[in-house]
Amino acid sequence: MDKKGLIYGFYFNDDNVREVIDSSDAIDITRIHWLHFDYSLPATREWLQNQSQLNPVVISALLNEETRPRATMLNQGVLIALRGVNLAPNSNPEDMVSIRIWVEKGRIISTRKRSIMSVHDLVEAVNRELGLHPR
Repeated sequence: MDKKGLIYGFYFNDDNVREVIDSSDAIDITRIHWLHFDYSLPATREWLQNQSQLNPVVISALLNEETRPRATMLNQGVLIALRGVNLAPNSNPEDMVSIRIWVEKGRIISTRKRSIMSVHDLVEAVNRELGLHPR
């Protein structure tokens, strides 16, 4: 994770993954991308509010500490909030983890506070596609 709250980021093209985004300092939002942030960090709030060009309703939902599972269409995108069983080592499975996801043409932005194993698995698959070692 960079000091700005970005945990993972990737640029894509029509065929597959093209490159890793290592920092939230220079994200080109005109390129197809997926950004995954820790919503509890002030730098995430700052980036979402000042650089993401997202609707304030979407920003609020991505930063909201308390969520209920839902999917909501908004303009040309969909806002999704999910909860799942905590499968992290040494954790209580009854202690649910949550993710908030904004999906629209050309970008996906997701946020979480605690690590989510399914996101980690997805990132490992993307890294394999790029020929990178797991992070």
